[in-house]
This record gives sequence, structure tokens and C-alpha cells, in this order.
Amino acid sequence: MPPPPSVRDIVCGMDLSLITRHGIFATADARGIGLTDNDLKRLVASGECARLTRGWYAPTASPIDSLEQHRLTALALGRQYCGKAAISHYSALIVEGIGTHTAPGVNKTSPG
Repeated sequence: MPPPPSVRDIVCGMDLSLITRHGIFATADARGIGLTDNDLKRLVASGECARLTRGWYAPTASPIDSLEQHRLTALALGRQYCGKAAISHYSALIVEGIGTHTAPGVNKTSPG
């Protein structure tokens, strides 16, 4: 017997891998394949996506821990502020996979 369809299949019928880069996608990317804000809310409520920060999401097969949440959020903000700021300090270590002790807020550095 095949597994039951996921909320993503029922609600959207969309393959999020089409818009996911480095484990994240923007609301604008989702809209580009026909997803609405309500579709995204349903995906988050079902646990199939995590909302990282305003306008950024990550597909999730299982709950993500705080370190992975930090890494994905840093990547999202890195894309959002590309050319204006860089992922830095603790966040750069997390993105590069270098172990650390605790996870403060996401760090970015702006020129000037």
C-alpha cells in the first residue's frame, strides 16, 4: 500500500525542490510556482516547511534543531542582503560547518 499523500501534495501538488537552493526558498520563489501565502501557512502548520524569518522558508522532512535553524536563517539572510552585507562571526562558522558552543542571533556585517 503506498504512503498517504502529504499536505504538500494535497494542498499544492508542487515540488518544492524546484525552488529550493541550499535548503531554503523565498516567498517570491514559492509564488513563482503558483503557491499562495495560505499554501505556505498550511505547509508550515503541517510541519512540511519551517518559517525561518520573514519571507524565507525551508522544506523539512523532520523537525530541525536550533543549529540547523540558525544555519538556514543565515543562508536566507545572506541571499536577502547579497551585496549589502555578509554572513559573519558566529553565523559564518555555522554556515561553514565549524563547531561552536552556543547559538546567538544571526550575525551579518555591512560595509561602511
